Amino acid sequence: MCRSRRASARTWRGSTLPYRGRRALQSRGELAFYRVLVSAVRGRWTISVKPRLADVIWCPASLWRTAAGARVSQKHLDFVLYDPETTAVVLALELDDRHGVGVY
Repeated sequence: MCRSRRASARTWRGSTLPYRGRRALQSRGELAFYRVLVSAVRGRWTISVKPRLADVIWCPASLWRTAAGARVSQKHLDFVLYDPETTAVVLALELDDRHGVGVY
């Protein structure tokens, strides 16, 4: 990880990589919602930020290389609330900064 906000060019196998660290995991709207969410759950559940959708739903192994698997393999959710003792998913949230929240 870069020690400063300015990312120096990184190389891998002789090629310069176009990547650099992000300043934050969340947009301003997501961060504002996260703060409200933390206050609302008051420690009852644990909040996971930006988990992969594939970690929340199950897809048969045979479908990962098909259109059905592709639809979930590269997606993420904004927040997942889960029970801290069992890790059972309680609620999945996708925040649309323009239109509101999708609850799953």
